[in-house]
Amino acid sequence: MTADVMDLGPDWEPGDHRFIALLPDSYRELIRDEAREQLVALRALANRVGESEAENPACNDSYTRQPEVDLAAFEKGLSRYLDVKYRLGRSDIELFVKTCFRGILADDLDLVLRAKLSRTVSRMLGKRDCCLPDGLPWRKVRDLIVRVHIDCADGGAYIGKDIRDAHCRNLVPLLRKCRNFLQPDDSTERIWNELGVDIDPTRSMNCFEPLLLMCQVLPTRGDSWTGWLPQAARTWQMLETSSDWDSVWLGMFARLAKNQPLAVDWTPYLSIVYERIPGSFRLPLGSAAPQSPVERRCPAHCVFLLTEKLNVSAAAFCVHTLTPRNPESFNYFERLIALVTNFFHPSNGGRWSSYLACFLGQFTSNLTARVARERSATKAGVNERVVGSHSVKPVAPLEDRLTDELLSEIVDLLLPLVQLGLHAKQGYMSLQSASAARDLAVVAPQLVIEKLLDAAASGLGSISSPHRTSAALKMLATLTPVFLDSDLWPTGVDFLPQALELTLPGIDPNDPSKTEATFRFIAGASARLQSLLANGKGKELSLFLEDYSHQLLICVFALLEALEAPPKKTKSGSSAPAPVLSPYIFSVAMENFFEAIPPAVAISAAHTIARQISGAASKNAMKFYGILVRISAAAAAAASGSSSAGIFLPLLLNQVLEEDEKGEPVLASLSDEELLWRLRMLAQACRSCGDVKPYCDRLVCASFLAMQKPSRSVYKAGGRLLRGLLEGLTAGKVAFGSGTGGEVEEGNVYNLEWRKPRDEEWEAAEVVLRRALNLAKETVTANGKVDLTDREKVFKALRMLHATQRGGRWVLSGALTEKAKNTRCREGELLSKKDARYILTKPLAAGLGGELGGKRESVAKELWADIYSFILEILVCVEEERPNDSLLLYRCLEPIELAHDPFKRSTSGRMIAHSARGYKNAYKPVMEMKRSFRAEGGAGRMVPGFIMKLRVEALHELRLSLGAQGGYDCEEVYVDVLEGLKRLAVNDFPKVRDEARGALTRALRVCKPQQRKVTMTKFIEVLDKSAVRGPNGTCDYERMMGSADVLRASMVNQHIMRDWSLLRPVALASLRALMVSERPDAAMEVNALYAKLAACLRPIGIEPLQILNSKLDGVDESSSNDLSTAQLHEFLELNKSLLTMVNTSNGNGVDPGPAPGIEGHWKLKSLVATTLYTNLRFAHPPASEVAKFFAESMGSDLMALRQVSKKAMSLLLAFQKRRIEKDEGDREVLSAIEGVLSEDFIDRLLRVLALDEGLDISESGDTDGFFGALSLTSLSKHCDGDACWALVGGRPWPSSWVARSRDTLSLTRVRLMEIIFSTFGSPMLRNFSAAVSALISSEDPIPGVTKENSRVFAAEVVAGIARGMRMEHSEKERNATESDINAVSSWAKELLGAFSGHEGMVNGGTLIRFFVSGEEGTVARSVAKLVRSELFESPIVDLEAPAHSQARRLRYLHASIADEEPSFSDAPLDKAISELTEPHVFSHPLKHVREEIARCMALLSSFTSESIGETYGQKIEQVAGRLKVQTKEDELEISEEDKKQRSRENDTLSRWVSVVHWNGDTHSFGEFLTKLLPSLFACLDDSDPERASHARLALSLAAQAKLNQGQIDRILIDCEDASKNRKGRIRGAVLPFLQVLGFSRLFVMDSDRRSKIRNIVITLLGDEQLEVREAATHTLVPLIRDAPAEAITETRTLLNLRLQKTKPKTRKKTKSGISLTTLVERHSAVLGLSSMVMSSPYSVPTWMPQVLVALTSCIDDPPPISSSARKLFTEFWRTHRDEWDDLKHSFNEEELETVSELLISPSYYA
Repeated sequence: MTADVMDLGPDWEPGDHRFIALLPDSYRELIRDEAREQLVALRALANRVGESEAENPACNDSYTRQPEVDLAAFEKGLSRYLDVKYRLGRSDIELFVKTCFRGILADDLDLVLRAKLSRTVSRMLGKRDCCLPDGLPWRKVRDLIVRVHIDCADGGAYIGKDIRDAHCRNLVPLLRKCRNFLQPDDSTERIWNELGVDIDPTRSMNCFEPLLLMCQVLPTRGDSWTGWLPQAARTWQMLETSSDWDSVWLGMFARLAKNQPLAVDWTPYLSIVYERIPGSFRLPLGSAAPQSPVERRCPAHCVFLLTEKLNVSAAAFCVHTLTPRNPESFNYFERLIALVTNFFHPSNGGRWSSYLACFLGQFTSNLTARVARERSATKAGVNERVVGSHSVKPVAPLEDRLTDELLSEIVDLLLPLVQLGLHAKQGYMSLQSASAARDLAVVAPQLVIEKLLDAAASGLGSISSPHRTSAALKMLATLTPVFLDSDLWPTGVDFLPQALELTLPGIDPNDPSKTEATFRFIAGASARLQSLLANGKGKELSLFLEDYSHQLLICVFALLEALEAPPKKTKSGSSAPAPVLSPYIFSVAMENFFEAIPPAVAISAAHTIARQISGAASKNAMKFYGILVRISAAAAAAASGSSSAGIFLPLLLNQVLEEDEKGEPVLASLSDEELLWRLRMLAQACRSCGDVKPYCDRLVCASFLAMQKPSRSVYKAGGRLLRGLLEGLTAGKVAFGSGTGGEVEEGNVYNLEWRKPRDEEWEAAEVVLRRALNLAKETVTANGKVDLTDREKVFKALRMLHATQRGGRWVLSGALTEKAKNTRCREGELLSKKDARYILTKPLAAGLGGELGGKRESVAKELWADIYSFILEILVCVEEERPNDSLLLYRCLEPIELAHDPFKRSTSGRMIAHSARGYKNAYKPVMEMKRSFRAEGGAGRMVPGFIMKLRVEALHELRLSLGAQGGYDCEEVYVDVLEGLKRLAVNDFPKVRDEARGALTRALRVCKPQQRKVTMTKFIEVLDKSAVRGPNGTCDYERMMGSADVLRASMVNQHIMRDWSLLRPVALASLRALMVSERPDAAMEVNALYAKLAACLRPIGIEPLQILNSKLDGVDESSSNDLSTAQLHEFLELNKSLLTMVNTSNGNGVDPGPAPGIEGHWKLKSLVATTLYTNLRFAHPPASEVAKFFAESMGSDLMALRQVSKKAMSLLLAFQKRRIEKDEGDREVLSAIEGVLSEDFIDRLLRVLALDEGLDISESGDTDGFFGALSLTSLSKHCDGDACWALVGGRPWPSSWVARSRDTLSLTRVRLMEIIFSTFGSPMLRNFSAAVSALISSEDPIPGVTKENSRVFAAEVVAGIARGMRMEHSEKERNATESDINAVSSWAKELLGAFSGHEGMVNGGTLIRFFVSGEEGTVARSVAKLVRSELFESPIVDLEAPAHSQARRLRYLHASIADEEPSFSDAPLDKAISELTEPHVFSHPLKHVREEIARCMALLSSFTSESIGETYGQKIEQVAGRLKVQTKEDELEISEEDKKQRSRENDTLSRWVSVVHWNGDTHSFGEFLTKLLPSLFACLDDSDPERASHARLALSLAAQAKLNQGQIDRILIDCEDASKNRKGRIRGAVLPFLQVLGFSRLFVMDSDRRSKIRNIVITLLGDEQLEVREAATHTLVPLIRDAPAEAITETRTLLNLRLQKTKPKTRKKTKSGISLTTLVERHSAVLGLSSMVMSSPYSVPTWMPQVLVALTSCIDDPPPISSSARKLFTEFWRTHRDEWDDLKHSFNEEELETVSELLISPSYYA
């Protein structure tokens, strides 16, 4: 037997999956057969993919090449196979993975198909059974990503944004998956050596791209090599101020720490990692650091690879490096938590809150997972290290596992953060805090649960603090899975009654958020109760629940009455909005609660609800009452064991129906509102009350009578009742309460009970359907024809038809065609590829009404055909007799639900799946903690029954949505309905068109491929014909809009974009329609179609496709019968048609006329150019006519056309250049372009391009001022993504970290000229020479363009010429000559000399950078050398020259070296350093020159050659010596002029240091900073406030630098010296510097260095100047906050002694009675102790009460002591009063009494 026959072997068993075993047993065997059949079909395609067939392939996905046809069907079938939970064996997984890769790695495969294959194969690679001994070719996947998403920056075929995003979104995860399946000859060391060596932190281009690619594939699982860590740490530290850079490295570190637990000694790396973590939180540094260095971002074209999140990786690293053997790891973590604690307080929220919340949630989640694995391993006796792999979770060795003591310390650290975060104003923070509370409770229930429950009880009982109530409810809802688990918390059930009672007041009509939180808790608690009661646990709860259910219903009724009540009037007289409550949350809470309560209680509650609804009638709360009725009826039915119909139906029916005089039933004399209410409640009761057959006749009667009422709301309610009745009779669903049993043993499954219709119920439903159909016919039929005289009767009939097919969908479904039934896998028969494709795409049969077969299937077909035939009959009649009745036409469309509409995944279906996922995630930590080591499957196998029930219901909903509908085998009627929808889709009425379009496009999903293509072709023809003007000169705009709307639909659009035979006509038709659409709404629709086409456009295959062989090492040489010849013909015809359209159009794109020439209709030309651009392909050079069109259009006066043509020309030449390099070049295209670029044309070209100066949108994306909605740039920006090549014509520039200045040069135009001259070389310069010379030298070269803009444009042209012309061209005659170099050099000199003003200076600098960054061997490099040599000639700063010339030269000098490598030494840089630091230059009198000097000096510090470093160090010492701190005698001796010079030098120094640190170039500047710091402090002693401000900024930025330990030591010595300076300004400047230094280097400095900082600050607390003392107070606060306990004790002791020592001896505390020295000393003690108190603004540490008591003795001291003490107590009360009820317990009675006297009591006026 082969794999293509029905022989699967005894080990294959689809029923093994627990979900399949839980589906109804009535079609279990059908599922088995179906799974077998699909698996054989998958194997058949996998083994023969790409093989030719006797007849042309036909596929639902519109592909025409054989491999794509096979792969599309294979992917769809495999994806569905996985969706419906069928199982795969290991051999099948390996086969299917390789099959997917054969397609994925094919060069010319459709990008959408590749994305789908990647997504599906990623799903298989995530399965535990996936084992691939040969590995996966990750390099080929990487190369695909690079080619499509990175190399496209050098010129690539246009790809729409939607396609690009989908391709990227699926290929990158696939690459990451590949690292778990390396090929045998691969290893971590080899990958590191292959990719890691290319990482160059000094260049932005070489920095991120190799790193991001490496991080995707570098393996860390198994016994992978860890030797890369030291080099990685060194490389990581080489780049600062880049969160993107940090996130990638930290992500790899965290992954290694997790997968190889404690296999690495992380001690040397802890400081490196923890140093980078605080920056990710975006914590504020306050006024001490008003600005941060510039962030170095990942280049735009590589951002898509940036998948790591810094906070997530930081949390994982922190968790997996903790070990009891190394206390250092916990010490670092403890300091981190101490740093962020205050920022969790609700009153201290900001932009940092979301980052902190993310870190907290991720940390506790990782902690729970780690503890669960370690405990299960210990319990199983596994004490050695378990290294993580694809199928094995990692576990640390026994000695490194988290002990109870360490966990207790961790919990003690995190629990206060959780409690603070629960009260946060930001929703994300409170959500993550609640999740963290649950995780901590799972890890250490004995430490956490009781505390949290006590806090919750306190919060629920709080009347004055509603925010505490909401927080308590959120926490209870999240904690429910933990504290109600008897294994984790045996006494949790005892707390439940109290919690349920306390939460009842939370159902507050005036507070929707609190009400929703209450229902969430009830939902969680009730769900858990289901398991407890079912297992016999908590039986004592039954009595409580009886009373509680009564109270709950009273609260719910009160809530719903508030919804019913009329809105209250506000003070302004307007109506207050009604409370908002989510019906979904309400439904889940009620369902879980009714499933939990005992049977007798459920029946009693149902009676209560029945009585309530029988006396109510309101629209506002109808939905919620309906939910109550549906759920309580189901609960009562389950409790009684049969049906609850007797509770609801007789009561409501007796109110709705009564008998007339003849004894005939009629509707009761009720108001429309009352009828509506009772009918809706009846409908809900019918859905779930069980056996409704005894009441069927009366219900049908009530429904039919209601549908005869004139009130629209009443007859709609009658339709709903009919739907509810049919659903109650025929719907198959999980029985209410099924799955409420308790937890099962691992590996077992629950037994869910299903509600399955009986034969008599099926028959009753058929009778109801026929009666309804007959009644509908009787309503609107007269004399055998449809009578439209009475519209209301037609509406009623249509509503009845809608109800029949919607409510009877279980009866009407399941009818398969004969082909679907006959195309099967039979034992021993070979399956053809055609049949295999059909099996994989045909509807599922199992699970629907038709599964019963025989008579039931024929009934389904007959009923479906009858219903839709009658709908069609009405529709045709309305079209003929009342074509202008839009409302009637619209109503005719309402009953039409073709395809999978009746069973599509509606909102309710998605809610089921969403609810299942949410509950699973909530219970996952609990299940993980109870799971056995290496148990099969995941934690989902152990979830409680109610979650499993939800998951199975979601699976059943999915199966229903994939099943066959009745119309599947009624082709004749189906086709007729399609034809009707086609007609109405182009109707004159917008609402009719929209409804018809929706029904039509959904129906096209499942119709035959031929029908679908015919339909799409028809609408293309309609669009095309609608563009032809009629006799009155107008178009048929309604048909135009309707056809465009259909073609824009996603289902239709995806097929168009795969087939050139559809794409060509739709492109031409849309262009014609755009030409003539003058109505705004029509133009908008066609614009939307064009934009959708652009967003979904990608290269469509136009040549044979070759996929890889089964070994993935070469191309499959098997023959194929591709239709690429036809596709290529269509592709070429489209280009010809577009050119013909332009050349023969008289302006409207349709009517023939004389050729208008290059300046024809502007709109047509721009659109044609855009379409031609999107068709450019590397493999197929365009016709010479296309190239000529683009070349000529560059010189057009039409701006939109120029924009498109410039980019198209750049791309065309880039492709041509690449072809020439591969010896595939075609000179015909180049000759056509070169023939256009004559000298006369160049003059015109430069003139029109110069007009774009200031309006060029290529880099800004601004589309104002021309037809931008359809311009190429607009499409590129909004449809192709920001990283599209079309935006800037190449990779981001510049490639160095020196940012581009704010110049006005256009990079796009530079690159256009560059590619032109790179292609055509020296001969082209002769054509340009005269025009460029005139452009530069002429006073008024171009009318309408200013001289300055002309100069900027000339610079762009010259830069492009220089960068493009090569000394050695592939064609020798095109080599640049000496005269060419001289000409370009002279132009460059003239331009650089002509630029003036700040903007000109900036533009000149950018021009030089264009020269310097040119490739080796280009004219640009020669020009750059010449310019640089002149710039470095002495003197660099000529003081005799005009000021602007001096600044300009310095800017040019900076630009000439900005893009050089750090090792650059070709210029006399040491000479420049020497000149720039000369006193007369360094103290230049002009500020803007000093700014340029500072920029140059900052840049020069980044060069690393030995001679430059030596010179730089010497000159810094000289500058530091000149600017050292002056003594008093020095100041007296210095002249006034010298003072001014010194002040200017100080200003230059401040700017220099600021620029260095602002740009992040501090890696090599640290040594120099230590020499300059004293001088920098001295800069603050300046009377000029601006210069002093620059000095403060420089100090702030310098304090944030990454300094090593030796540098910090020298800096601290300088700070200590400065703190003793005689000038208060300098002493005060030390404080903010130390504050920022202490924060930024918190995890690098050891305790001695931190202690030294504190000592300096404490010394300054006793400064003679009050301002310095107060500044020291603020600086000490964060230092105390981040200090260890020993340091705090030491500081407190020191300050207390000082306070006691200075205590006044006399009773009278006057200023005259105390010496100044004592006053200052005592004040310093008060300020220091105040700092300690303020370091804990929201808590009361153990030492604080004593400090506060000590400070009370200073209240009556003389000022400023008393004022500081009083200010402290005011601040203390402000920050502590919200939690004072809890915090006051930290004081003993005496302390509390003493302190309370000084605290302001809370009052109304507080």
